[in-house]
Amino acid sequence: MLDRQIERKLDSIIEKLNRVQGLIYFIIEDTLCLISNIVEKVQKEKDKIPYQINVISSAVCGKNLRETAHSRILVDLLRNKEIRSSFIKFFFEKFNLDISDSDYIPPPDTNRIDTTIKGKDYYIIIENKINDAPEQCGQIYRYVQIAREEYDINQIYVLYLNRDTNIPPTVYSLSKDGTGIVLIDKVLNERLICHSYKHSIIKWLKSINNKKDFLVNQPYLQSAIVQYLDYLENIFQTTNIYKPMNAEIEKLLIQKLELDSLSNCSERVSKINEQIENTEFLIEKLQMLKESEVWKLWNTLFKEQYGLKLHIEENAYNGKNIGFDFLYKKSRMRCCIQEEDNVPYWGIFQYDGNAKLSTVKFFNSLIQQHSDLMCINNNKLQDNWPIWNWTNLDNGFFDFSKLADIIIKESKRENSEIIFITD
Repeated sequence: MLDRQIERKLDSIIEKLNRVQGLIYFIIEDTLCLISNIVEKVQKEKDKIPYQINVISSAVCGKNLRETAHSRILVDLLRNKEIRSSFIKFFFEKFNLDISDSDYIPPPDTNRIDTTIKGKDYYIIIENKINDAPEQCGQIYRYVQIAREEYDINQIYVLYLNRDTNIPPTVYSLSKDGTGIVLIDKVLNERLICHSYKHSIIKWLKSINNKKDFLVNQPYLQSAIVQYLDYLENIFQTTNIYKPMNAEIEKLLIQKLELDSLSNCSERVSKINEQIENTEFLIEKLQMLKESEVWKLWNTLFKEQYGLKLHIEENAYNGKNIGFDFLYKKSRMRCCIQEEDNVPYWGIFQYDGNAKLSTVKFFNSLIQQHSDLMCINNNKLQDNWPIWNWTNLDNGFFDFSKLADIIIKESKRENSEIIFITD
């Protein structure tokens, strides 16, 4: 009798699972079909847009500029006094900063800060997150400490530029070691300002472009502003040329979701919310699929680029721990890229867990000399990781390969070992 009850419960569970599986398949198929229709409509509408050329888009072959490139463009624009003045007034107007010819703008990425403006009584830190780069441990906290070496805390300002939101950095970036114990935003108060490229940088560039008086004798500067503004507006599709396309997409969505058949706005909103949830579900599954395929790709790239060079065996190209071992001062280390909680990170791992502070400083200095990689190194919290940093699925292997190339360049082979050359 008991066996029969268990069997019925199992049958019931299996039936529910089959229904859920069928629902998942329906959601995915229905949402994919809707997306396919929208993509097809977008392409048709884009084909109607008059031909135009943008040298920035052409230079990157339709891909997004790296954040470092955006920072360089911003620095070049800010070197012009009128543009720098308009920028400071636009973003820091309520502080009445004293703008002068003596303002100094260091090269981008000085002290690892994307962009800096140093005035007589202010130090402006600009952090660029246009490509949604992951936060770094204690990043904003560290930048403020650098500024405090020269300026009083009340003279330090941080402009945090997101892609399309005004969301502030988290405690992971605002506190020392990312622990949340000492938060720098409590000291900065309103001098931590959050804006976005989509809504604020575009608006600022338009305000400059509308001031033709000081640009009339500077055609190359005006051209740079126009080209960069056009590039950003095309990324975010905020120009008027996209209005017909957006109107057609709206019509298509109303048709496919059958919104006209619903009697009131509340039902229409519920239907839209349902589709948003379905789309978010699909995005989550696609992200999981992308992660799986990216790691397969990284394994293949590692085999092609480093397999023969390092004499690594075929069965080493598996999983989510890609890299190679080497010896440094008789300690076995590993140069690798791994993941934690589905977030990839690269670095150097020391097997015996006894990385000295001198080891941390040595590898950090080495990376700074040969690469633009930004290392996290906290000997107290991460004893077996002298250097490391978070990355993402788009740039992960590129970041790791920079590190790998440095280690290989500074190494030699003895029998089957990779020996790091030291003084």
